[in-house]
Amino acid sequence: MSVEAILWDGYNKIQGELVLGAEALSFVLSDFGNTDLEFDLPYKEVLGIDIHHIYGISRLGIQINSKNSKQNIFIVADPKQVREIILDLVFSDPSHEND
Repeated sequence: MSVEAILWDGYNKIQGELVLGAEALSFVLSDFGNTDLEFDLPYKEVLGIDIHHIYGISRLGIQINSKNSKQNIFIVADPKQVREIILDLVFSDPSHEND
């Protein structure tokens, strides 16, 4: 499954797709499909997913918190649904560890 998403670092917006695979989620850039730029995060590395408020107002994003204190923010059309789908995949992954 994949959903249109924008990877957002607070300053830059990068268009692409958030791909929810069997063992990992990844982000594929729309404009750079023929490059090696990619984001892959195995579900076992995911610690949690929060609904992210853009400028403290809109709840349009999800913040994926992973090991090594990393946070990735994606703007998606339905953050609650995407969050629930990813959490289901994370906790159904047999290699996921609760630390």
